[in-house]
Amino acid sequence: MEPEATRTLKLGKTLFVFTHQSLFLIPESEYKHFQQDKEGYTCLKRKYLSEVADRDTGRLICIVCHGEAALEDFVSPLCRQLHFVLCRACIEYLEKLTDRREVLCPYCKEKKSDKAYQEEIISVLVSLMSRQTLLFLELRPDTEVETVTRLTRETKVVLSNVAVSDVLFLGLISKTTVEIRDRISLIGHDDTLYRCIGRFD
Repeated sequence: MEPEATRTLKLGKTLFVFTHQSLFLIPESEYKHFQQDKEGYTCLKRKYLSEVADRDTGRLICIVCHGEAALEDFVSPLCRQLHFVLCRACIEYLEKLTDRREVLCPYCKEKKSDKAYQEEIISVLVSLMSRQTLLFLELRPDTEVETVTRLTRETKVVLSNVAVSDVLFLGLISKTTVEIRDRISLIGHDDTLYRCIGRFD
């Protein structure tokens, strides 16, 4: 059985990222670092990978140029275990080559085009960025977070007098404890609207 796909829903300047095992709230300003280019490379700042680098040698090395990434440098992980990365300069260099060769982690040999990899890498990266776990959240149309935040089964999400997209509602029920106060209304989800919650008039 394959793990469920990572799903992202936008609410104002906050993104809800539903992964196989977790739910994260991410500020839009941080989430932009996860955008994948046409080659499938997902980048983020090296500072978010500090925990991984500290577990072995304390260094994250670009597999192409063998340079160590500075904290503010953007890197693209080559595998789920983050053995090696590609630095931004090497990504740009590889994209310009006419002789296309896929760069693989020598330990894992995972293909970046592999669907399972594409689904899981954002989940792995977001979990490394998460610095806080919320135990309570009252969800409103203007809900915003300042840092990457994890919601768990122990998180109590309160919905009161709002209209919520069915996709967001079912996602919240599957990952958190939802309490409904007053009334709510479920609406059909439309990816083009970027709206998954609203107030009753």
